[in-house]
Amino acid sequence: DEWGNLFEQVKGSLFHTMLDPDLSTLSGQVIRRFWSCRTEGVSTGTLDASKKPLLQALEEFYGKQSQRPLIDEARFLDFLGSSSEDSAMAKIEIGSALEAFKEVLPQLYRGSGLHRLR
Repeated sequence: DEWGNLFEQVKGSLFHTMLDPDLSTLSGQVIRRFWSCRTEGVSTGTLDASKKPLLQALEEFYGKQSQRPLIDEARFLDFLGSSSEDSAMAKIEIGSALEAFKEVLPQLYRGSGLHRLR
């Protein structure tokens, strides 16, 4: 499972740079390639491994505590929404991450546009 190991090594950086205005397009493309891989073990494994870094990205983005420039919300929502359309498994996993974010940080969720993805 070399692809899964590779994703484990880079996932933190990928989700961190996904929020960067200059790097988000490329980072998002790489994440989606892993998530939509035709090899089911790779796609399922990387979707599962993405839960924590995705939640961290949601918290950084909506927590408004970041000291660095971030992408705008429309771009972030587009990434999440279009990624959810890539596969049924992606829709389930992203939905699960959004639900966890809603439960853990309800005030941040209410102030976001994430409800539009449901």
